[in-house]
Amino acid sequence: AAQRTIVMTTGEANLELAKFCDKYLHIKEDGELPQTCVVSEFPQTVVVCLLKAMQEGLSEARERFPRLLQIAELYPDVIDVFNKKAAEIPCWMFILWVSQMTALLDKKEVVVVGPLLMRIAEDYPQALIY
Repeated sequence: AAQRTIVMTTGEANLELAKFCDKYLHIKEDGELPQTCVVSEFPQTVVVCLLKAMQEGLSEARERFPRLLQIAELYPDVIDVFNKKAAEIPCWMFILWVSQMTALLDKKEVVVVGPLLMRIAEDYPQALIY
């Protein structure tokens, strides 16, 4: 039998891993994950892999950014790695989500969106003016 070769970019591989882990996080959040399943590393894996996929320029990863904000709210342990990895990504990639981020300025998620909004304000101030 002939072998099939699947070629993926690193960004695509990171996106697929993030989607896989996120699927199980959703199941856990819905209370349907068996106790035997351990997903403690999944929130950080989703954050790291999705941000790496964004850095590689994958639009699907950019479209999933609001989920990262939700993960940061549900799993505060990921905030430091979120901020570190997000700082490595050009801030224009977050402009699409400015309204969602500004809505979080008075919430505890400000520690995540604040640095991103500051970078956008410095580089693209017109993006913050409605």
